[in-house]
Amino acid sequence: MQDSDKSFFQKIESYFSKTELKNRAYLSKRKFLYALLGGAGVVLYWRGIWHSADILEIKGGLILKIIFSPVGSIILGILLLSSIGLLVQAFIGADVIISGIKKEKQEIDKTEEELKKDEEAREKEKNLIKEIDEHLHSLQKEMNEDKKIKS
Repeated sequence: MQDSDKSFFQKIESYFSKTELKNRAYLSKRKFLYALLGGAGVVLYWRGIWHSADILEIKGGLILKIIFSPVGSIILGILLLSSIGLLVQAFIGADVIISGIKKEKQEIDKTEEELKKDEEAREKEKNLIKEIDEHLHSLQKEMNEDKKIKS
């Protein structure tokens, strides 16, 4: 597809995609600046939404007054988020959903006994890794000694 065939919105999307990649590459090396800019962007976005809803509630007709009232905003938000599949994810996160699908327990849901068992299992794994590492080092020494003898 040539540039002349692209719609106005496709051109804007393409521009922002390229700009986003460049900015993310730059900012990923400057995490503090990234956090400051990201935080400011989120706050300004929500501030704009909030004030726009307030203006629509105050200056709109009866229907907008109802829609953008506190209760109307809650209902509209629930409808919007659930219709695009973000309601549950926004409030409990994908990790909780995925762990539920995998039937894994969250750390906070585990009993003290389960946490101790997990810690013991981790210790056993560490010890096993240490034993394997020591065994590999001894094999490596033997191989080096064999090479010296053959030389």
